[in-house]
Amino acid sequence: MTLKYKSTNKTVSKGLNSSWTIIGIPFFSLMLGTFVLGFYLLDKYEIGGALTPGLVILIGIILPTIICHFISKVWFSVQLDRVTDKREFVERAKRNMMIWPPTADKILNDKGIVLTDRQVQPETALPNLKLTNNLTLTNDQIIINGQEFKFENLKDFRISATKSSGLWESVLMLIYKDNKFERHNLGLVDKQEIEFQIDKYL
Repeated sequence: MTLKYKSTNKTVSKGLNSSWTIIGIPFFSLMLGTFVLGFYLLDKYEIGGALTPGLVILIGIILPTIICHFISKVWFSVQLDRVTDKREFVERAKRNMMIWPPTADKILNDKGIVLTDRQVQPETALPNLKLTNNLTLTNDQIIINGQEFKFENLKDFRISATKSSGLWESVLMLIYKDNKFERHNLGLVDKQEIEFQIDKYL
């Protein structure tokens, strides 16, 4: 399993992977630092109250979120000028919550960038691809546990993690063009590889 985002476009993969150091590390460092400092001050000055620990935890989440939101805006704006496939970069950055979607749209609008549609590939361009025992991709559909879902009916997808029996498993959410959605458990899989391949086929 890898934590690196893959793409056939090197500028896109480089841009996406830079989010780990530009956004990810500062976020978790700030969160951990806020927790440690907050509980240290509570102990040192003997600050009591049933809600005080909860307040420290809340601040430890909100403060890094606000700061990293501004960091992500700068990061996204800079990467937009560097990547050659802006549509793929924007779609995947939004999908992986590297930037808040409305914020991304505003930056695109401010820069005057209009995303062009992806080129439609011939039906024979991509072979059937079996990613796991219960997940297969074809040119026009995704097959999950024997169920077929046509790409033409789908708008987007998300892959998230859920804890089951003490293990973190991946969940695939299919988003339809009418904004309905449904979830499918994928089990223990390489999230980045699955995301990369579905994005390529979709």
